[in-house]
Amino acid sequence: MYRDFVLSRLRGQPEYEHKTENLIDADEDWNTEVAVIIEPDSRLKPEQKAIIEADFGMQNGVLEIPTRRALVKYVLQRFQIDPKKLDPKAAAQQIVVKNRDELKPWLYE
Repeated sequence: MYRDFVLSRLRGQPEYEHKTENLIDADEDWNTEVAVIIEPDSRLKPEQKAIIEADFGMQNGVLEIPTRRALVKYVLQRFQIDPKKLDPKAAAQQIVVKNRDELKPWLYE
């Protein structure tokens, strides 16, 4: 398994017990790109959607963000999107993941 580390918290020179057998070429989630597609919350009024589209530089009502499968959850964190819940107020949520079902395997641990 792979782990996330906050690199700024590491101090000194690490000691390695053994060299890993897990090479980058075998890491499919790192080597496979996907698109995270963000769109305005469908509960917004058309004029509100237009403002969100302009704010995020959306084309044809969506913002497509290419990333690696291993980084999908970090892209969503960057846009402050919690894929596990939909805010009761559309104005609070403003944007949602259009292709959430496609990305589901990389959203949860």
